[in-house]
Amino acid sequence: MRERFRASRLWRDVPDLLFPRQCEACGADLAGEEELFCWECLTALPYLRPPFCARCGDFAAGDVPGDFVCSACARRAPVFDLARSAFRFDGAVAEVVKRLKYRGGVWVASGFGRFLAETWLAVPEERRGLVDWVTPVPLAPGRAKERGYNQAELLARALADRLGV
Repeated sequence: MRERFRASRLWRDVPDLLFPRQCEACGADLAGEEELFCWECLTALPYLRPPFCARCGDFAAGDVPGDFVCSACARRAPVFDLARSAFRFDGAVAEVVKRLKYRGGVWVASGFGRFLAETWLAVPEERRGLVDWVTPVPLAPGRAKERGYNQAELLARALADRLGV
């Protein structure tokens, strides 16, 4: 068993020896379990923290006591029960998302899947309920043909794999 573990670990590490992984933000070499960002860049990412709308997850500036529903959700309730984002679309996150979406950076989907799963699992269990499936937003056929892939589908698959659904 131990030899099989060593062999499988060796095969997993071979690509890193031939093509060392680098931080998607600063280009530093990645080590260990780091997937997309080095430790320094990881700690500087624009994580989305409370307060945010209890329904759509939109960020709220200032002090908001307890759960609240934003004015957009109060005016017209969305067709979904709950939405959350891992990050604000800013800085290194915005650049890496653009790399995935417009420049063929399909390798980042798995790493973002980890962030998405961690964000979902941070929602209290009574709020998130059970997940039966994860589905992407469809991509217009012309865009899909132009890109050769659907970035939302890659993210949905990475999230579903992490959630085991």
